[in-house]
Amino acid sequence: MNSQIIREPEYEIRVEKDRPIVMKDDIRLYCDVYRPDDKEKHPVLVGFSPFGKAAQEAGRRRDPIQLGKFMYEQGIEVGGIDFFASRGYTVVVVNPRGIQNSEGIWTGVLSRQDQIDCCEVIRWAGHYLSDGNVGMIGCGYAGKIQPLVASMNPPYLKAVMPVDVIDDMYLDCYPGGILSDINYPLCSYIPHTNTISEAEMENSPEDLKEMLAKARRQPEIATNSYYYRGLDSFPPRHYTWNIDIMLHPYSGEWWDRRSFKDRKVTIPSYIVGLYYEYGHTTISAYDIYNKIDDNVPKKLLMIDPASAKTSPYEKPVAEQLRWYDHWLKGMDTGIMDEPPMKFLVMGENRYRYDTQWPCADTEYKKMYFRKESRLTEEKETGTAAPDQIRHIPPTRLSQMPEDVPALTYTSAPLKEEVEICGPVTGCIQAAIDTDDAHLAMKLWDKDAETGYRTLLSCGYLKCSHRELDPSGTEHRPKHAHTKDEPVEAGKVYEYIFELAPVDNLFKKGHQIEVEFKTMDQQYFDFNEMASLPRLYTSGRVAGPHPLAREVNFDIHVDSEAASWIELPIVNGEKNWVE
Repeated sequence: MNSQIIREPEYEIRVEKDRPIVMKDDIRLYCDVYRPDDKEKHPVLVGFSPFGKAAQEAGRRRDPIQLGKFMYEQGIEVGGIDFFASRGYTVVVVNPRGIQNSEGIWTGVLSRQDQIDCCEVIRWAGHYLSDGNVGMIGCGYAGKIQPLVASMNPPYLKAVMPVDVIDDMYLDCYPGGILSDINYPLCSYIPHTNTISEAEMENSPEDLKEMLAKARRQPEIATNSYYYRGLDSFPPRHYTWNIDIMLHPYSGEWWDRRSFKDRKVTIPSYIVGLYYEYGHTTISAYDIYNKIDDNVPKKLLMIDPASAKTSPYEKPVAEQLRWYDHWLKGMDTGIMDEPPMKFLVMGENRYRYDTQWPCADTEYKKMYFRKESRLTEEKETGTAAPDQIRHIPPTRLSQMPEDVPALTYTSAPLKEEVEICGPVTGCIQAAIDTDDAHLAMKLWDKDAETGYRTLLSCGYLKCSHRELDPSGTEHRPKHAHTKDEPVEAGKVYEYIFELAPVDNLFKKGHQIEVEFKTMDQQYFDFNEMASLPRLYTSGRVAGPHPLAREVNFDIHVDSEAASWIELPIVNGEKNWVE
């Protein structure tokens, strides 16, 4: 993947702690500066993470720790500090406002204020520290903020290379319109010393109290003390980011402030995504790349496996050096000679190049749910009784995977290798006996001989959020998520799932398996190669919250009301990365 031998370190490193940066409103942010120990000015790389600069500094004192291992630290988002400083870059790592010793009020992840402040940090670093060239480094939130800031065109910023991005923050926090608890532990990692929710800042006390009361009445919140405890005090200052999430249950302007959406970027951009089977970051990498104008000097895309992530995440560092050596130092690294995209093909565990996504030779193929748990390219013939499943809330049923009811549909063993690369869409025709429900669909690669399963993709949907958005396409449907549309009990509806995109090579003899569940709070088995459980090995946190009521489901699998999954098949010649 790297056509250039990594150049050796050239400099000793000088560290300057707690340098103040004065914002336009006279608030002081504090940063640590890691620079070559000489008297010259060098290109600057800025790391801006809500987890604070102390966590990033701790990453310098440890070897990278594998995702899921003891002492994995998700808050370390800025890797390669010494790597870059010893090779002629000045690295600036900042405490955002309200974080640790920085002044001001923290108002949540990727807030408009953080975006403005990051632009000011870049301007300051460019003027006082750099040779006129600034870039950005970091993964997680330190990656997600980069395209947002780049769209604001701060002076001195010449290129970005975000690792892990987000196009629509709403869908990251409300997958399929279902409230996710993944942000609760993230709040505990953020060392804020002064924080207020934007809901408190933007609403009168009377309106805020009504918003809090309305949220408390939601059954899924009322039965979860982790949610409820932040809503029953006033003013609500406990985990304020989580408060804001719960008080904004629909897509709209508040979420758009933190999302890329229709923003424009005009500088060279190298977007790095990770294959998360959960969440909205994988599809965001593709979408942001495709939204960046083709007239920018250069844009690249790389998708890596999340299972290879470490803390600090140093795998992308060598590629970042090639990128920034070209754009900030003017060196010929070969980066301009490569095709624009490279994907890690799971199942084969090799990278391949491509020129567009979805790939030019993509053939979309539907596979239908059949009786007797079959998955085939043909629909069920004639009529058939629906498959049934009963949802029992987690207050009454174990959340362990083996205890949660599921319907599984499995193909025959494949007679030849099949690669799927692109967006995955699912559909079920279903009736429920209440006015709402939560749905989960999962795609697996199953070894028919051993029974071992690799989780590839998940999709979720709140039944009352089934309305499709006009901006969707035939193979990329999207939901509006702007209101609830209650379900009429007993009526059959078509529910469309937006599953996370994948690139996986199903080997000969493997099977394609689709699983339907009504509760996916702990949606993994520790033998499954899923990435999210490796972040949260306690098993408590897993994402979309289960419905708090019992529901009976009829899943239709006959010729008139067919349920299916659509897979993007690519079987053309591969341009493998040597």
